[in-house]
Amino acid sequence: MSENQGELSSLTVDDRAGTTWELTPHESFTIGREGDLAFPDNPYLHRRLLLLTFHAGFWWVANVGRYIPVKIIDLGSGAQTVLRSGSSSVLAADALAVFDAGPTTYEVGVRVTAAPTLPRPSPTAVHGRTLGHAAVTPDQFRLLVAMAEPLLRHPGTGLDRMPTIPAVAERLGWSVTKANRHLDRLCERLADGGVSGLVSDGRTTAVNRRMRLLEYALDSRLVTREALSVLDE
Repeated sequence: MSENQGELSSLTVDDRAGTTWELTPHESFTIGREGDLAFPDNPYLHRRLLLLTFHAGFWWVANVGRYIPVKIIDLGSGAQTVLRSGSSSVLAADALAVFDAGPTTYEVGVRVTAAPTLPRPSPTAVHGRTLGHAAVTPDQFRLLVAMAEPLLRHPGTGLDRMPTIPAVAERLGWSVTKANRHLDRLCERLADGGVSGLVSDGRTTAVNRRMRLLEYALDSRLVTREALSVLDE
């Protein structure tokens, strides 16, 4: 993306209470107990929790707090990213930042206009189906879509709502043994491609492994809402 194209990009911040801010690439924006969008009455909230900036052709959101995680939800695809302290992410065209501070949950909307196209790996064709990001078999892809189905159908649903493997097997008409076998091979394949947290190291539980798999699949858009059609094939 050229500098001139970057100049066309702007960011709208919406406090979901009737106030919006329009930012240009030359501006930054902070959210917290103090800052451009401030919630001063909550002592549990960091003085600065989120920092929004434009860099290298993209709008970024960074968690600059000490311990409060922030969930970034892509409202277009339903993909979710959890930003922990010190981490950052490119913003989607239309997203929602959700975080808890004490007993209060906050939602802040962010919308990128003239959004640049995010760089994506070249898609890989597998048995005639273009899956992208990873060479997975058609059965592995169906397994992944079935695991992600509740999150794809209902954007904003948390990873804690992912179905169990027996439920996924029933959805696909498989045995639990077959589902587990495909899950193991899928995790191994993605781990070989550099995705962390998918191979047991003695500390990774089965549930955490599935959550990490879904987190990767949604964040990388390996599966999207359009992929739900494979469940009806």
